[in-house]
Amino acid sequence: MFTSTEQSVNLHRPKVGWLCTYTPEEVIYAAGFQPYRLLPDENSNTGNDRLLPPTLCPYTRRVAAALEEGVYPDLKGLVVANSCNAMLHLYNVLRERSDRFVYLLDPPRRFEQTAVEYFAAQIGRMIRFFADAGHPVTRESLGAALALYRETGFILERLAGGGNGWVADGIGTLRHYEMALAASRSSREAFNRQLGASLDAETAAPAGENPAGPGRPGLLLTGAPPPAGLVKLLAAGSLRLPVYQDSCIGSRYWHSKDNYAGLDGAAAIDEMIYAVALTYMQKPPCPRSLEYSRERIYRGLLEKKLLKGIVYHDLNFCDLSHYDYLMLDKMLEGSGIPILKVRTELGQRDLGQVQTRVEAFLEMIT
Repeated sequence: MFTSTEQSVNLHRPKVGWLCTYTPEEVIYAAGFQPYRLLPDENSNTGNDRLLPPTLCPYTRRVAAALEEGVYPDLKGLVVANSCNAMLHLYNVLRERSDRFVYLLDPPRRFEQTAVEYFAAQIGRMIRFFADAGHPVTRESLGAALALYRETGFILERLAGGGNGWVADGIGTLRHYEMALAASRSSREAFNRQLGASLDAETAAPAGENPAGPGRPGLLLTGAPPPAGLVKLLAAGSLRLPVYQDSCIGSRYWHSKDNYAGLDGAAAIDEMIYAVALTYMQKPPCPRSLEYSRERIYRGLLEKKLLKGIVYHDLNFCDLSHYDYLMLDKMLEGSGIPILKVRTELGQRDLGQVQTRVEAFLEMIT
């Protein structure tokens, strides 16, 4: 198990919170900050609806409540991506009520040349914002950040023994999730050292977990970011069945950094910024890219016959996930592949209500 991120955060770097995986952590790091992903704690009682209406996405509501209640007391600032309507509401609330800086990043939904150029311009604007706040991003600091984040991919690939873009081969379901959570909050230097130590010690997944194998049919966990409890249920109940994790704490987080090859402190900073924009635009798409990319992702898995079943995590009041589920459900007609929709508010109480359904589904497909 990877250690709690709080133990490995670089205490010399002030933390900047972020929420969406279209947020370029490398730029935050290059500005001298520690990127720190904000995710609701399913075991906490946080979740009041005083700041945002109860008919809005529970992810944004719970993060807003946690910030209001002082769960993250040591954040210097926040970067909110305009990735959906709920995130924009969150930004507006935080901008009015927070004494930290709050920056709005605008990632495009489409992947094409003009979109990459637009996103590169948005990243440049973000860099200028940090510079005005006294945290300049230099060519050298950005080059070092790109090298550091690309190193993670190198070590992970060796640890996993390959990788198929959906789950790291040779790494168990829960361990894969924990690694993504740790990386999104930890000092990247400390995380890379921990990865390297794991590689040196043992590359096989712990007993009881479910490593994938190249081309081996398994279970797809997709939809909105899942609570840790749901991942634990799947890891414990699916025996040796690989779980392909299509979420922003899974494949959408572990996207390739190959575009950073050859970029160091000697490269032009505009070239680095473009490489960052291209990298994030090429990552596995989330439901906000429904009409452009999601159907292609699902159809590719179906054509390769990699799926024995699908668990779709749906958040209350998340229109993007609702439409994504409807598209996937229609695609499955006549395929013989069962799908289970699990809807939660990202809390522990939800998991108690769905546990029986999840266990019965796993028993059916395994």
